[in-house]
Amino acid sequence: MQTTSLTAYKLKFLTPLHINSGQHNYYTRSQEVYGSDALKSALFSVLVQQDLNWQDRYHDFFDGFKVSSCYPYYRSVYFLPRPYHKMPFSWQKEEASSVKKIKKIAYVDLNLIQRICNASQVPISIAPEQLANGGRFLFDKAEDNQLKGNLIGREEQQRVRIGYGEDSEPYAIERVHFDTDAGLYFLASFTNPRIRETVECALRMLADAGIGSDRHVGNGLFTIEGTAEIKWTSVQEPNCYIALGFYTPTRDELKALSATTTSYQLEKRGGYIAGSNQEQYRHFRKQSVYMLAPGSVIGDSQMPDGKLLNLKPDTIQPGVHNVWRDGRPIFIPALFHNSFSK
Repeated sequence: MQTTSLTAYKLKFLTPLHINSGQHNYYTRSQEVYGSDALKSALFSVLVQQDLNWQDRYHDFFDGFKVSSCYPYYRSVYFLPRPYHKMPFSWQKEEASSVKKIKKIAYVDLNLIQRICNASQVPISIAPEQLANGGRFLFDKAEDNQLKGNLIGREEQQRVRIGYGEDSEPYAIERVHFDTDAGLYFLASFTNPRIRETVECALRMLADAGIGSDRHVGNGLFTIEGTAEIKWTSVQEPNCYIALGFYTPTRDELKALSATTTSYQLEKRGGYIAGSNQEQYRHFRKQSVYMLAPGSVIGDSQMPDGKLLNLKPDTIQPGVHNVWRDGRPIFIPALFHNSFSK
């Protein structure tokens, strides 16, 4: 077995949160997960606003660490997205709806994911008491599930769009909020220990600025609840890797996507460069790109890396700065067999 140390940063939200995918005309509904690519770009943006020299030193920042996307936590339980692969779950009490209940699971306790990644410890039997939030969250232990309501809730906020010389137009925006003992967290791995202090300073600044959309009306403000060191134990000879954030493969890595153990979901990423330190460019849309979504399983014996993208808008406007999106998330090794049940 091999052990890797990861740092978990817990974000406690003070206000509701709206996370937009960046897709055009898809603003009403909010996502639950804040992407690893968006997180690193947001951290870099607040650094540049404090010191423009970071624009020339972007490689020092983006190459110095890797992160996962931001996922829900509840007390001391950290959840990861269910991998896009057959899972070794079995229902303790077989019934007609067992398969549907298992398919409904979207987030799995990190400790349980570790067991799943080691194929010698399957199958795994689950009970109804381990499920929460309508069956979407799976706890490793039933006693850890103390939720009285929903870990994640949703609400609609009515807004009005007012244009110059036009009639007002009402619209609704969905916002998510969390249980008192819940929030979002992300994992970080520092390849350059010297960049850690810079990243943590940027995270404190980002807490005051907020993440997600509509920050100008107070959405997405948070405090750093704390940190925890996660010891990840994995098999020595994995046959695949699970992406914990948005992944853009290099040309050489594309061949791994045809392996029998590979299973992934593509998601279009884009949006406005709203975090620009130059206000006149914030209405420009960055270029869009398809990335492999968190939970994608890459069938390869070597850990993937990914690549850094420049989504600078295609415009003749002079002076528009580079817009970086990092497609190099944290990966966790796994030994999966195709005999896993759905």
